[in-house]
Amino acid sequence: IVLSVMAFITFLCVIADSGLVSTLLIFLSSLLMIYACGRILPSVFLPDTVARIGSFLPVKHWCILYEAVNQGTTHIPSLAYSAAYGVLFFGSSVGVTYLKGRDR
Repeated sequence: IVLSVMAFITFLCVIADSGLVSTLLIFLSSLLMIYACGRILPSVFLPDTVARIGSFLPVKHWCILYEAVNQGTTHIPSLAYSAAYGVLFFGSSVGVTYLKGRDR
């Protein structure tokens, strides 16, 4: 969970050039994902399209994994999604860093 979240934050920081912009980007994207995943308002009260999109967002799987760790169980599908998101965000961070370095 931690490595996937760190890769997500690193990706957003690499996209933004300044500290303030990266902080706002992390806050707003996290807030939108938490809302879409049904953590602020239950999923049954969300519009259908938002609930469907929220089921594919990384926060949904991070929260499921966190709950599973607290209960002493494992949830293999969410673990796979979390690992995939971590690899995706880390690879994207490396790619964006390479492209930004090449432009300068």
